Amino acid sequence: MPIQHHLDTSTLMSCASGAQPESLAGVIVAHLSVCPACRQELSCLSQIGTAIFSALPPVAMTSAPREPGAHVTRPLAKIAAPRRPASAFTADELAAMPWTQVEPGVRYAPLPLSAHVRGDLGLVSLAPGVRLPTSARDASDLTFVVAGSYVGDSVVYQPGDVADAGQASRTDVIADAETGCICLIASEAQDIYRSRVSG
Repeated sequence: MPIQHHLDTSTLMSCASGAQPESLAGVIVAHLSVCPACRQELSCLSQIGTAIFSALPPVAMTSAPREPGAHVTRPLAKIAAPRRPASAFTADELAAMPWTQVEPGVRYAPLPLSAHVRGDLGLVSLAPGVRLPTSARDASDLTFVVAGSYVGDSVVYQPGDVADAGQASRTDVIADAETGCICLIASEAQDIYRSRVSG
C-alpha cells in the first residue's frame, strides 16, 4: 500500500537547511528511505535554499564553516550505519532489540544519540489493541511506523507512514487489534522512556 502520511514541509525545510535536531534525524531518514515523494520535496527545498544563499552578498567569516549538512549526517551514521534503516528491520532484528517493558503491553528500546544531545529516539512496541500512553504520545515530535499499524485521530497509520507533530493532533494512538504496532518515535525536547530504561 502506498505511503499516505508524510513529513511536514517545515520539517523537510529544517532538514534541507542542516538544522534538524539529531534526535529527530533517525525518523526522518527512515521515512525518506521508503518515500520518494518526500525525497523529491527535500531535493526541491535544498535547491531553493541553495539558490537563495547563492544570491546573497558575500560576508566575511570569523571561522571556517561546518561541512554542509554535517549536523544531520553525523548522527545518522550512529543510527543507520550498523543496520539498515529502521524501516527495513527484519522480524529477527526487531526481536533482538534490547526491549524493556515500561507499561503493560508497551515495550521500549532506546537508540543511541551523541552525548549531551537533548531529546530521545527509540522504538516503541505496542501489543495488539494497546493504547500508547499519554506521556509518550505528548512527548513525540515524529512517529514512524516500522511494523503493524495503529489508529490515531480516526486515521490508520501503516508501515512507512509518519506522524509529524507539526501537522498531527494529539489524540489516542491505538495499536491494531491483530498485529500490534512497532514505531520509531523521536522527541526533540522530552524523554519518552529512556530514563526509565537506563535508570
